[in-house]
Amino acid sequence: MEESERYCRKCELAKQYGSGLEEYLLRYLAQLTPEEQAEDVTYARRLACCGKCTWYGEHMCRACGCYVQLRAAVKGQNCPYEKWEQEGETHDTRSGNIL
Repeated sequence: MEESERYCRKCELAKQYGSGLEEYLLRYLAQLTPEEQAEDVTYARRLACCGKCTWYGEHMCRACGCYVQLRAAVKGQNCPYEKWEQEGETHDTRSGNIL
């Protein structure tokens, strides 16, 4: 990869899954167990926070590269830039999983 090129998770997944990318993401969400899922209120609050963020675009965080809907849906996840915490959410700082 040239120095001027940046890695794009969305582009890489699109290459791998093509037109089936959205289906893959929906299947991922559907397979989360209740123990893995964030509460509905938490999920909605996270999505609202991300939706107001200047880094949000096309369902992705342009700062960290995650799919916002996936990260927001999983219990124990956090915004690596602490935006969710600014909206009143707390998290376990040991959780560093990135989707």
